[in-house]
Amino acid sequence: MNKKKLNLVFINFWEKSYDFSQFSFIENIYKIIFYLVLIYKKNFLKPKQYPFKVISVGNISVGGTGKSVFVQFLVKNFSAFKCAIVMRGYKSKAEGDGKNYLIDLSTNKDILDQVGDEAVMLLNNLQCSIVVGANRAKSCDLLDNSYDIVFLDDAYQNFLIKKDFEILLLDATRPFSNGHCLPAGKLREKDISRADIIILTHADKLSVDALILLKNKLSINFDNENIFFGKHEFSGLYLWDKNFTSIEFLQNKKILAFAGIGSFDSFKNSLKDIGLKNLNFIEFQDHCNYTQQYFDNILNYYNSKNIDVLITTQKDWVKISKFFNNNIFIYVLRIEFNFLDHTDEKKFLTKLKNKLL
Repeated sequence: MNKKKLNLVFINFWEKSYDFSQFSFIENIYKIIFYLVLIYKKNFLKPKQYPFKVISVGNISVGGTGKSVFVQFLVKNFSAFKCAIVMRGYKSKAEGDGKNYLIDLSTNKDILDQVGDEAVMLLNNLQCSIVVGANRAKSCDLLDNSYDIVFLDDAYQNFLIKKDFEILLLDATRPFSNGHCLPAGKLREKDISRADIIILTHADKLSVDALILLKNKLSINFDNENIFFGKHEFSGLYLWDKNFTSIEFLQNKKILAFAGIGSFDSFKNSLKDIGLKNLNFIEFQDHCNYTQQYFDNILNYYNSKNIDVLITTQKDWVKISKFFNNNIFIYVLRIEFNFLDHTDEKKFLTKLKNKLL
């Protein structure tokens, strides 16, 4: 069984309403080990403090909640300050080689190939320094005191770094998945109390009544004033990730859309929501490492089905762009984070700035 099929088995398993009692023993062992490690880290390991402010963005489940897009939102709103992003580089070469890489716009291509799709995408979009490596404390060590703010990506479970602000992202459509921790569910843990702020992403997918109900439920154990609703919005299609293209231009085109991301359904729905009709899809495994064979498969489909244009995500474009030339029209979908309510955005940013500045 290949990785893609194995991932689908687990996803389908977690999404179904099965009787999980047979996994309760394994789940309880996982929780005991997790919380013993947690107690040890919180009480016996002294977190390292740095001369810059540290903002952590994380979640309590495996899989995507839109952290990268939200980190972009944060960096753009603190553009007056010297910022850096520290990230693990999931499924990148950097994650496995034990090294930490500080990259910026002057970094050569050989190094960029080590750090993964998310890091290169963020570098291209934000032009700020990014440090990639499995040990985020060592990554922070590479940053000097000239930096004002450092954003830790996927660091809710990291206790080795002193944080000034903790932001927890939950997917509003399934904030606690099926309610079970690994391996019976997608949860790493269930504790939301360490967060300063909770952002419920994809909140636009729920009704107002459902959002009120969800907020009230979370407010039993969390301050209602520190819970906010957000959404991931379409921000444009760009030919070869450079030239903005109107949706109307693509309306009558036969389209092949492909991606290897954590939430392929969100990608599909984004294209349908903007009114594109003649859509064909190919799904690859998350963080797919595109090779010539992958490209050939896409090209064969493109030619055999008389496809007019291709569409992919920014993360995928980072890795597959080297195979394309200007004879094939491929458009890159860009997504951005916004709050459901502009008042909430102002309130959130005020809370954050008051804490940091």
